[in-house]
Amino acid sequence: MGALVRGACLPRTYISVPGAVDALVVIGATDITTLPSRLERVGLKLSPYVFKVWPDGHLRKLVAENTAVTSEVQQYAGEASHQLSKKEFVTVWKAIALFEAMLYSLVVSSLFSFTLPVMKQ
Repeated sequence: MGALVRGACLPRTYISVPGAVDALVVIGATDITTLPSRLERVGLKLSPYVFKVWPDGHLRKLVAENTAVTSEVQQYAGEASHQLSKKEFVTVWKAIALFEAMLYSLVVSSLFSFTLPVMKQ
């Protein structure tokens, strides 16, 4: 389904369409079982504005290093991020931050809750 859904739609499919999903593996998605702290939420809201003034080379290096564990994947992440201008990069990041805030609101308002266990054994 792609990274854009950030893991939010996959469990819903698993629950709402029995038998349609044999296995569910979500890698690199936002943890929706643990609510972020107030400081983390404020940091996420401010991050696009901080990124605008952050030196571009250092920002891309830091993001790449924190995206992956292995040096090969870090290098790939760095190269992939450079396909966007800094303005485009910040625009994408801002969209992610807004999506995360929306997802947090859904979790807090209990509109997004599971009535069945997500993992079967």
